Amino acid sequence: MGLGRPTGGGEECDHISWNEFGLYVVNGLTTGAGYALIAMAISLVYGATRVVNFPLGDITAVAVLFGGSTLALRSGVPMVPAILLAMIVAGGLSVLVSYLLLPPFRKGARSEHDHGWMIAAVATSIVISELASMIWGSDQVPVASLVSTDVFTIADVLVRKPALALFIAAIVVWVLLDLALRRTRWGIRVRAAGSDAVGVAVAGIHLRRIYIEVFFVCGAVAGLTGMLLGPINPPSAFIGFTLTIKAFIAASIGGLGNVRGAFFGAFLLGLLEAFGGRFLGSQWQDPVALMLLIVVLLVTPTGIMRIRRVRAV
Repeated sequence: MGLGRPTGGGEECDHISWNEFGLYVVNGLTTGAGYALIAMAISLVYGATRVVNFPLGDITAVAVLFGGSTLALRSGVPMVPAILLAMIVAGGLSVLVSYLLLPPFRKGARSEHDHGWMIAAVATSIVISELASMIWGSDQVPVASLVSTDVFTIADVLVRKPALALFIAAIVVWVLLDLALRRTRWGIRVRAAGSDAVGVAVAGIHLRRIYIEVFFVCGAVAGLTGMLLGPINPPSAFIGFTLTIKAFIAASIGGLGNVRGAFFGAFLLGLLEAFGGRFLGSQWQDPVALMLLIVVLLVTPTGIMRIRRVRAV
């Protein structure tokens, strides 16, 4: 499942015009932007808690169905308030999920060898998607758009305004998260919690509060993603699984837990999928993503970017 990619076979692979090349670059960047936002959110949570928020894709679906369809399209709520409400709802739902994925954090630091969260994550993902299908149905749902759906040209290449908005949002979120994690006291605490949760707890830092904040930010980013992605690919209640898997692959390529790596890994994946579909055929887009993951993990198991750990003293 692509994010606004053109489909095509591998015919005429010996020649590609500038316009066609530009089209695939734009579609690859659009796809990568969608992956990047979710991948950065997944990496943010993993960096602090050592768990993967697999229900995040389903939270994204709920956010866009609620904000883009129920609020903006059906109820006439302006898009900016609808986006903010969708982000708040998604953030709250993500915090609720954190209580299912991280039950030990109520009693203190959790063990990163405790993998019971995986079962809880899969079950939660299924429950969210099924409940969403009961409310909004299982078919694709039209949603409102923050910007007009007009098309403009850049160097003779057609670009849709919603795609540009998604791309800009991915860059802005990356810059903000990167600065927050590297330059603020909150970011230092988040990174320290992922490196040495026991030491952080001993130092008097409230782990539960850090986890709640991280999960809320993760959900808010997912809500923003859904609202910007919906006009490009009309959403359904069941888009979450594919979106989560592709974002997880992107985050793993960049280095799981590394927000900066997730950003670049997502765009690499998006471009490779776009051009892989062009030269090999659309049926190869998903295998190409998995092959890229395998190659990266064989060459550098920690991803293309290493993570600098912060230890509490």
